[in-house]
Amino acid sequence: MSGQPASVDLWVTPTEWCDDPASLSRFEALCDHDERARLARYKHPGARLNFLVARALCRSVLSHYGALRPEQWSFVDNAYGRPSLAGPQVSGQLRFNLSHTFGRVVIAVSRGRDVGVDIEDLERKSRTTQIAHRFFAPSEVEALKALPTAAQRERFFTYWTLKEAYIKARGMGLAIPLAKFAFDVETPGHIELSTARELADLPGRWRFVT
Repeated sequence: MSGQPASVDLWVTPTEWCDDPASLSRFEALCDHDERARLARYKHPGARLNFLVARALCRSVLSHYGALRPEQWSFVDNAYGRPSLAGPQVSGQLRFNLSHTFGRVVIAVSRGRDVGVDIEDLERKSRTTQIAHRFFAPSEVEALKALPTAAQRERFFTYWTLKEAYIKARGMGLAIPLAKFAFDVETPGHIELSTARELADLPGRWRFVT
């Protein structure tokens, strides 16, 4: 999250409780035309479920903070594909970010502060060390290599979720190279960010929590 200390709310839900036809129909009714078009492109039932629950959670949560009904919210994507609230809805400085993995959806909400969030399934198959060597900052790779093999996977996902949250909070996604910024998580309870000069960002303006 950017800026001085401010509240950030996290709303999390599993998806398996709402895969009945009635719930799915109700969730789809909340979606706008563009969201329904995106839904139609999903072929895998699990991916369709995740998308629908994510959209329903996002719209329902936003209505907890604003006066609109869930189906009334409208969104616009920036040049990098990050969605934000459109039109007069932005006057309340409401900011949000959404992430989902199979079986779980999370949304972060704040006012007047850019936020990013990421959630991952620790059990999913992934070539973690190979990915780290290819994409992470050198200091993160070295920190991973220094850990016992059994601890490397969890540390990888710590780095990965932090990196995803940061590039999403900045609204630029993978246009920001993952190797151009690094996290130091060696001190318990403290997460430190460092950035390359070309990213034109001050690390101290961000706060991170895992």
